[in-house]
Amino acid sequence: MFQLNDISYTFPGLQKPLLRNISLHIPKGSMTTIMGLNGTGKTTLLRLMSSYLKPTEGRVIIDTKPAKELSSKELAQKIAFVPQEFPTEFPFTVHEFVMMGRYAWQNNLLNQKEDFEKTKTVLKRLNLDPLKKRTINTLSGGEKQRTLLARAIIQNTQAILLDEPFNHLDIKNKKEFLSLLKKENKENNTTIIAIMHSLEDAKEFFNNVIFLKNGNIFFYGKTSDGFNANKLQDVFEVAITI
Repeated sequence: MFQLNDISYTFPGLQKPLLRNISLHIPKGSMTTIMGLNGTGKTTLLRLMSSYLKPTEGRVIIDTKPAKELSSKELAQKIAFVPQEFPTEFPFTVHEFVMMGRYAWQNNLLNQKEDFEKTKTVLKRLNLDPLKKRTINTLSGGEKQRTLLARAIIQNTQAILLDEPFNHLDIKNKKEFLSLLKKENKENNTTIIAIMHSLEDAKEFFNNVIFLKNGNIFFYGKTSDGFNANKLQDVFEVAITI
């Protein structure tokens, strides 16, 4: 699904690259978490995968095609991106906001009618139906995250990429959110890639882990192999048992 070939990225105006010589393959249908200390380039790596950022060096391939050859509409049909936050200055209702996830597939009025029904179905699935007429700027943190996930699911992509999606969620809502991601992965073979901080949640829900350290991949492989005391201490620079 994602192939990164010798990727490096340097922020404009800086000389030292944040990420250096990153090469990896993330297969379709996998669930992968990206972990590491703050400032190691986790969000940058996720944005390079999604093509929100372009690599300074190297090449990103998405579903066998170089990312730079994909139009914005083609990218939107392949990847849904769930950010930490989203702007709420526009008074869209929950229903309107979620339905925007269908824009990459819309080309006629018939599609819009179908998309309206699909939106209703997804809102019910994520327990957002009671909130469908609420404006997004009135939602709690947990309600906003579920709304973002609903928009990602209705986008009907091959992959969903999530940048620390659990910051505003309590334990109950976080478990429900992760269960929904797992269900989406199992039922539709959707590739899930998420930046995580909770080792316990990563171990429970994700098959694979990428550990970043000092701008490089320290480890990439099965979560069960990566989560041992020595590797965790090397990555997080404290003694950890899990």
